[in-house]
Formats: sequence, structure tokens, C-alpha cells
Amino acid sequence: MTKEKEEHQEEEEGEISAIDVATKLHAQIKEENDRHEQLVLRQEKLVAQNMLGGKSSAGQKQEPPKEETPEDYKNRILKGEV
Repeated sequence: MTKEKEEHQEEEEGEISAIDVATKLHAQIKEENDRHEQLVLRQEKLVAQNMLGGKSSAGQKQEPPKEETPEDYKNRILKGEV
């Protein structure tokens, strides 16, 4: 019977350690979620400040890239700019 008790105790210890590991992981995940939530709130504040400060991208048009003429291409290649 002592062998059965020892096996049962070993199983309980294994379960306890698994529970401890799960508890630690839960705490770490919760900390990371809280940190992520704080970062999201900061980002929302920054976006709002940019919008109020006139720095948002709303209504702005991107300039189309300048087309390179064959002459410009030749000069760039001859200069060694790739």
C-alpha cells in the first residue's frame, strides 16, 4: 500500500506543479494584456492629438512618383547610382 500512496502523492505533486505553472502563465498573460491595453490607449491619444493638430492624413493626397525619362535614367546609370 505504501507504493500506491507514493504514486498517488507523485500524481498530486505533478498536478500541483501543473496548476502552479498554469497560474504563473495566467498572471503573465494578464500582465501582457494590461500592458497592451495601455499601449492601445496611448496610441489612440496620439492619433486624436494628430487629428486635432492638423497632422492627420485625412484629405491629403500623395504625390505620384515622378516618372523617370530615358535621359534621366541614362544619367543616373552613368553616374553609378542604382
